[in-house]
Amino acid sequence: MRRTRWLNGEEMRAWRALYGAAALLDRRLDQQLKEDSGLAHMQYEILGRLSGLPAASCA
Repeated sequence: MRRTRWLNGEEMRAWRALYGAAALLDRRLDQQLKEDSGLAHMQYEILGRLSGLPAASCA
């Protein structure tokens, strides 16, 4: 069994920056979608995924 290699300092800073940016983007998308459509980001994503399914799959 191999040992897990943990992130070094530079990799950890990059990971935290990416995670922080993704969280900011998610909050901004959620805010904009609520203003424009009254839907939360997750609700919009679910509807988007459902709209791509064949009609028989949704019945």
